[in-house]
Amino acid sequence: MNAPRLAVALCLCGVILASCQDHHFVPIEKADKIKFPAPGQSAPHAGFAEGPQAQKQVMAEATKQQYAPPPPPAPGQLIAQGSIELGAEQKKRDFSGWTVYIIIRNENMQGPPIAAVRYDAAKFPMAFRADTNDLMMGTPPAAGTKIRVEARLDKDGDPMSKTPGDVWGITVDAVAVGSKTAKIVLNQDRK
Repeated sequence: MNAPRLAVALCLCGVILASCQDHHFVPIEKADKIKFPAPGQSAPHAGFAEGPQAQKQVMAEATKQQYAPPPPPAPGQLIAQGSIELGAEQKKRDFSGWTVYIIIRNENMQGPPIAAVRYDAAKFPMAFRADTNDLMMGTPPAAGTKIRVEARLDKDGDPMSKTPGDVWGITVDAVAVGSKTAKIVLNQDRK
C-alpha cells in the first residue's frame, strides 16, 4: 500500500502514521503538520514541515497524553457519609500504613455488601463517603432503605483477610440511605 492510501486508512482509524525516525503515531489533531514524501522519495525526507524539533515536541505531548492517569469519576448518588474515630484503647496505637475498608450492608447484615470503599489510614477522626460509584452490585438501594456501615482497619491491605489484630467497628443503629451523619467507632480488636 502506498503512503497516501495508508494515511487515509489510518485517518479512518483516528490516527496518522508519521514516517519519523522514532516510528510513532501522531495524534489526528496534528496530522495537518505532516509533510509526506513525494512519490519516489524515501521516508527519511518525510516529517513535519516545521522541522524535526516540532516533530519531537508533538511526540512528547502525545506520549504525555497517552500515559496520563484517567480523571477521577464524578461523585455518584450518596449512599452514606460520616466519620470514623478510634476507641479509647486504639488511640494508643499507630496505624500508619494500614488500610481502612468501609463496607455497607442491609440493616440485618445479611447478604452481600451493597457498597465498599477503601482508604489509606489517615489521622483520626476521618471522614468517609460511599456513593453509587462504590456499589458492589448493579442496583443502588432505594432512598430511605435502612443500612449499617462497618469500618475495618486492616494491616495487610487485603480486603478478604480478617487477620488477628485488625480493628473494626459498626454503626450502633441502622441509618437511612443518604445519611450524612453515620458515625463509626473502631473499638473492636479482631482475635
